[in-house]
Amino acid sequence: MMGVLQRLWNVLVVSSASEDDSKLDADTPRLWGPATGINWCEPDYAVVDWCAEFWNTISNLCYIVVAVRCLHRAQQQPLLSHNHNFKYAAIGIGMTGLMSAFFHCTLWWEAQKADEISENAAIVFLYKTLSPRPDPSAHSVSMAPTTHFTFLYLLGMGLGITLVSAFLFCELHLIAILIVTFRRILHAAQSLPPIRRYVRRTGLLTVLGFGCWLVDRIGCSSLLHFCTVWGLPNPQLHAWWHFWTALALNEAFFVCECAYMLPLGTAPMYFPILAREWGKSD
Repeated sequence: MMGVLQRLWNVLVVSSASEDDSKLDADTPRLWGPATGINWCEPDYAVVDWCAEFWNTISNLCYIVVAVRCLHRAQQQPLLSHNHNFKYAAIGIGMTGLMSAFFHCTLWWEAQKADEISENAAIVFLYKTLSPRPDPSAHSVSMAPTTHFTFLYLLGMGLGITLVSAFLFCELHLIAILIVTFRRILHAAQSLPPIRRYVRRTGLLTVLGFGCWLVDRIGCSSLLHFCTVWGLPNPQLHAWWHFWTALALNEAFFVCECAYMLPLGTAPMYFPILAREWGKSD
């Protein structure tokens, strides 16, 4: 923490003493110091002097917009307001946007880890929203409380992401939790036909996002060579990863809302778009 504060001081105070310090050329240091986290395919400081990866930074607004919408729905709909996992998932999506923007602006390792912890936590809470699902025959709705075990799990996850460097702990955990969450959503959709097309849309958007992430991560040199040969601009695939996965999270949140409420027959009340399909599936 002290190291992060010292680096912020160096950027905000020390570097402001000279205007030339913020000008990037071959002999000028970066505004935020050397890249200690992953350096993506977008050229550093190519758009503005104060942001390392401009497009990768501003594209995180997609997560912020989705988080605000999801949090509003989680707070406004009575059934969801009692299941705090929806609120925590929305907050996790928002924190992903904030921490990812901080990371791509600075390319600091600490910000990268905060971004990775946030995105993993958001998916964990989405998984928890459907555990357990409500019982239509019960007089009161099971609210799937967030247990102490969940927070202990998140603590262990955060320590793993931060401390384990021998293999891709973050990526492997993210893929694993996405798979088990999607399996739970698919299981819910088997008995709830109205949400099946939204489940398919969630899967498609997720695949599009991961495709952009993968090409930008492992095929950067080939991609830039192709763009140079054909006179094309950098497609900013990591920024598109933010866009597609933000849409996927919005769809996944909607699917979890419906899967949580449809067994009670209440979802059409909150989502008129489902009313006709719900009637057909009865």
